[in-house]
Amino acid sequence: DLRLRASRAGAARVRRVGAQLAAAGPVARAQFLLPAVGLRGSGTAPRRSRNVKDFGIASMNNVALVTVATQQQISASDTEYGALKTAYVYPVSVDNKARYCASHGCKLVVGGEASEASGRSSRWNKVAWLRREFKSHDWLVWMDLDALFLRPDKYLMSSLDPSFDLHVTYDFGSTMKVNTGLFVLRTSSWSWWFLEQVWLHNDFGEAKSDQNSINHVLSTMPTRTLRAHVKVYPREIFNAFPRVNFTSVEDYEQPELPGDEVANTEVIHFAGQYGGARGHDGQTPPVMLLQFYDLMLEHHLRFLDRLEAYAATRSDGHPDGDTSTSATGAIDIDAGGRLRPLATVRATLAGARRQLHRDCLRWL
Repeated sequence: DLRLRASRAGAARVRRVGAQLAAAGPVARAQFLLPAVGLRGSGTAPRRSRNVKDFGIASMNNVALVTVATQQQISASDTEYGALKTAYVYPVSVDNKARYCASHGCKLVVGGEASEASGRSSRWNKVAWLRREFKSHDWLVWMDLDALFLRPDKYLMSSLDPSFDLHVTYDFGSTMKVNTGLFVLRTSSWSWWFLEQVWLHNDFGEAKSDQNSINHVLSTMPTRTLRAHVKVYPREIFNAFPRVNFTSVEDYEQPELPGDEVANTEVIHFAGQYGGARGHDGQTPPVMLLQFYDLMLEHHLRFLDRLEAYAATRSDGHPDGDTSTSATGAIDIDAGGRLRPLATVRATLAGARRQLHRDCLRWL
C-alpha cells in the first residue's frame, strides 16, 4: 500500500512538473532542461559560497569585455586571403566594442597570441586571455571578434542574474550545447575551477576547439551544479545569427537554417557560414569575404546611428569619449586613448571596404 501511494505521488509530481514546463517560456524550459550526465569532470567543483565578495556580487561595475585579434593589420600583398579575414574584421569589431564600453563604463581588452596557448589552435587564445584577466575584474564578458553589439542603449550586464557564475546561450539550432561567441563569467572560485577544467580538457587532447571543451565540462556536471551556477539566456537577443542571403560562389553553401536575428537583438554573431565561411573547410573565399564584410558594415553603421541617438539623451551629449582599452593601433582609438569622431571612423571604414574590393580583384 505504501509503495502504491508513493508511486501515485511520484506520478502526480511528474504531471505537475510537466504542466509547469508547458506553461513556462522557452528560456525557463531551457534552464530547467540543462543537459547533464552523472559524471564529474576532472577535479571537484567548489560548493556555492555564502561569501558575497568571493562572487563579485557587490560590484557590477568592475567589468572587462575581452576579445582576441591575432592579426590586426592589412599589409603584405602575398598574405593568404583566409588569414586576412581577421584583419578586415578587426577595425569594425574594435570600434563597435570600444564605443559600447565607453558608453557603459567597462574596460575593453583586445588580446593577441598568448604564449601559453602555443601548440593549440588560435581559438584557445580565448581561454588563455580569460585566465590572464580573471583576477583583475569582478566580471568578464567574452565576445568573439566576429560578434557585434547592435543596441548601445542596452547594457548587457543589467540583464544578467548576478547570483549565477556562468551566463550563456545555446548554440544555434541546439538545446543541448552552448555557443561561446558570447558568454559572461563572474570571477568566482567556481568560475576559476570551470576555466581550469576547460583548459585541462584541451578538446580531448586535440587542442582544436575551446567550445568542444566548454560543452564537455558542462555535460559532465551534475544537474544540481548546473542549476546552481549556470544561467541560459535567449540566443536571439544576446547571441543571434544574422539572416543571411549571400550569393553562393566558390563552393560556399548556404546554412541549413535561417538566422534568428530579431528587431530587439542586442548582439549579432557572424559565425561560420553566417559570416561567409564554407561549411566543409571553414575558409572564407574572396567574394564571400566581400559579401560578409558588407553585411557586417551595415550592422555596425546601424549601431553608430543608434549610438548618436542614444548619446543625445545623455548628459555628455555626444558619442565620442574616453574609454579604457588595450586596443593598440585600432582605427577608432587615437594616441591619447580617445575615441575618434564618428565621421572619421565612417570614412576609414569606407576606405577599408574599397581596399577589400581591390584585394578581391587581385585574389581572383
